[in-house]
Amino acid sequence: MVAENDNRLGEAGGRGVTIGDEYEARLWADRFAVSREALRRAVEAVGSDPMEVGAWLQARRASAG
Repeated sequence: MVAENDNRLGEAGGRGVTIGDEYEARLWADRFAVSREALRRAVEAVGSDPMEVGAWLQARRASAG
């Protein structure tokens, strides 16, 4: 699991959820426990704000289950 204080995450740099960088995309996907494809769909749907991405992913989980 990703450490909460990992300074390499886009959130720490103020960029939000980053899907264009392989390393950061993998970290974000791990943090949200989703595939890279699910992460990409979330960012395309709501933008890069981590709170919005998390809410969108959570809503998809709730509707799928």
